[in-house]
Amino acid sequence: MSIYSISQLPEPLLEFGCGQLLETPKDGLFLFGPEEGARGRKEINIGVIGTETGIGLSSHWFKKISSPITGPQDDNGDTKSWAPSWPGLMASFNVSIPSNTPRIKVDAIAIDSSIKKGNRADAVRSTVLLFANAIRKYLRNEEHHPDVWIVMVPDIVFRYGRPQVAMPPVAERTDSDMVSKNAADRFFESGDLFPDDFETADAYLYSRNFHHQLKAELLSDNVVLQLVLESTITDRRVLGERGRSQGLQDEATVAWNFSTTLYFKMGSRPWSLANVRDGVCYVGLVFKKNDSPSMNGEACCAAQLFLDSGDGTVFRGALGPWYSD
Repeated sequence: MSIYSISQLPEPLLEFGCGQLLETPKDGLFLFGPEEGARGRKEINIGVIGTETGIGLSSHWFKKISSPITGPQDDNGDTKSWAPSWPGLMASFNVSIPSNTPRIKVDAIAIDSSIKKGNRADAVRSTVLLFANAIRKYLRNEEHHPDVWIVMVPDIVFRYGRPQVAMPPVAERTDSDMVSKNAADRFFESGDLFPDDFETADAYLYSRNFHHQLKAELLSDNVVLQLVLESTITDRRVLGERGRSQGLQDEATVAWNFSTTLYFKMGSRPWSLANVRDGVCYVGLVFKKNDSPSMNGEACCAAQLFLDSGDGTVFRGALGPWYSD
């Protein structure tokens, strides 16, 4: 009979403003502020791109996170310890979002038509270019360049803009002029007498994931993106009336995650791992089981990597039948 022993390591400390140390990121930010200030800036230099609905949601959300948001409560009316309330952007990071944020509107009808194309490679590629080309046009014509672009992603794009998802219903599909995958493969291998017919065939060379492809598309333009699903920041009471609120994080947690990521992407560091050794890379592993009934036995692994500089990276593996008792 095998005997297993478990050693529990002490929780590592994080460093926040003024060299203060604490275990939990949210408490540390609220009490001491970020470890690395915003280089004297008091406002976050961002831009927003999305449909008219998405831009309206973003404006409402920016106002909402400027003030405290109560976290989820238990049966006694107390805030749950694992999901603390959001104290507000200025209280946590000492920065605010300006009211004159640049906004680019993308036509919702054009998005709906492109993402529902019968050719899935063409659908994702053409939808990506609607957003990417609009940002590029702004950068060519305007002097003010945001540090981060908030991309408001319509739920219809999330629904059909990923690989291995169901096709739109036949009655809703729109036409695609792109050549077939087999014809494109032959062209890539040996060329063709009529190359103009294959101008858009390179769509087959890109990821069929809207999120991944849009980020990759704008890398050469030095554009930093933060993608936000419209339903993620829609008022939970409105979603509840539509029967769509299940499975979403509470608004306080979304505010913490959104704002922390935004602070990272604007070029500042909210915290760093304390007491690290020079030249040492720290890696933590986490294993998670998917409790969805349709995914019984599925699990995934993620690795969180920290350098001695304080920078971090997260790698997540694919879901698969890895779960074992």
